[in-house]
Amino acid sequence: MHVNVNGNPFYFFKHRMPFEDVTAIKFVGDVAIEAINIAESIPYVKRIYGGLKVGMHLYFRGVVHRKINRFHINLQYGQQRGLKALHFNPRFRPSQVVVLNSFRNGRWDLEERVHEMPFCKGESFEILFIVTAKGYQVNVNGRPFYTFKHRMPVKTVNAIKIAGDVSIETINITGKIPHVGLIYGGLRTGTYMYFRGTIPHKIARFHINLNLGELKGCDKALHFNPRFKPSEVVVFNSFRNGRWDREERVNKMPFRRGEDFELLFIVTAHGFQYVHCTCV
Repeated sequence: MHVNVNGNPFYFFKHRMPFEDVTAIKFVGDVAIEAINIAESIPYVKRIYGGLKVGMHLYFRGVVHRKINRFHINLQYGQQRGLKALHFNPRFRPSQVVVLNSFRNGRWDLEERVHEMPFCKGESFEILFIVTAKGYQVNVNGRPFYTFKHRMPVKTVNAIKIAGDVSIETINITGKIPHVGLIYGGLRTGTYMYFRGTIPHKIARFHINLNLGELKGCDKALHFNPRFKPSEVVVFNSFRNGRWDREERVNKMPFRRGEDFELLFIVTAHGFQYVHCTCV
């Protein structure tokens, strides 16, 4: 995998186990994460590890197809068909309308409709869901669009599903550290993983693991571990069969205390390219 930090190539970590089996990302340590982006295909289904909480933000960036009929984003209970706390559904045919609804007890609830269409055929968009105590605040392209009041408990929402005539470039779920997110369907060659965050002034270390599973002690295809104490070093490793493999160390520290950073992992056929995205 190629690893870039702040726009610059930093390190190449060769595969030690099948990257297709990587199903989760885990963040731990002294770092604040603002954005996690993984390029995904449609239809897209992703588990929200630990469920939604008031104060969380869900950000989506993509492109509306020129020959669009409709698309939808569901905040739901489970990754299969079932309860949907929010069904956000822009429709272009037979007329342009945005439908918001929920689904429970085997049937749809009362629709809420907005006849202002904030999306344009063939153009890019940004959607932000803000989870508040009263409902889901939906912003489109940086402007408030609609507030959908809660009909079901927020904490039981544990999955996102996106389907329809759109392409998705970015999905961010901002939460707290430690953070565990699932990679639905595993990694693929060409997949990139983008992270943006802040290094605190009083940092000891943090790590990002690409795991083969969610449980403690599971195999780790990549353990990316910048350490500031007792000396500055970035450690790369993998963990399998209950033990750590041989460490690979880089004595050049690309992160700086108190500064923002961007980090990009690119999956290649031969390894993980860690792209050195400098502090921003």
